[in-house]
Amino acid sequence: RPAAEERMARLVKTIEAEVIPRLVEAHRTLSTGVLAHQGERVSVADVDAFVQLTLCQDDAAAAGFVELRRQQGLSIEAIYLDLLTPAARKLGVMWEEDECDFTAVTLGVGRLQLLLQKLSPAFGHDVAYPANARRVLLVPAPGEQHTFGLSMVAEFFLHDGWDVVGGQGALR
Repeated sequence: RPAAEERMARLVKTIEAEVIPRLVEAHRTLSTGVLAHQGERVSVADVDAFVQLTLCQDDAAAAGFVELRRQQGLSIEAIYLDLLTPAARKLGVMWEEDECDFTAVTLGVGRLQLLLQKLSPAFGHDVAYPANARRVLLVPAPGEQHTFGLSMVAEFFLHDGWDVVGGQGALR
């Protein structure tokens, strides 16, 4: 049983870190012919500074950082893919390397999840679903506690006009 759980954890980690970003990138390239946010960039230093803000006890600090970047013209898509996603990955690495404890990382990812929810309406979910709309059921793998990547995937499906059932709150 522990070996199977370890394999499942590695599979989920690989899907979140490798497969999903590649699928999103391929979709952006195919649907627009060019990268959707070609001129917009988030530096490694930006991500590092943002991660430190997510580890603070002040929720407004991380939200203020994101709002400033939006005012500077960074799209919601770029915030999702170039700021929130690498920040979540870095928090995971910090936990694996004992740079942060479980509680700090959990609170940091919780702040990322809160920002994802706050940005969601601006990502354009006012879609009227026809009777034959494309639908997807998204649920975490059994026993999986890491649902930030799943929430991010749900955002992109919603943005593309899919009727999404499940997502972050679908535990069973």
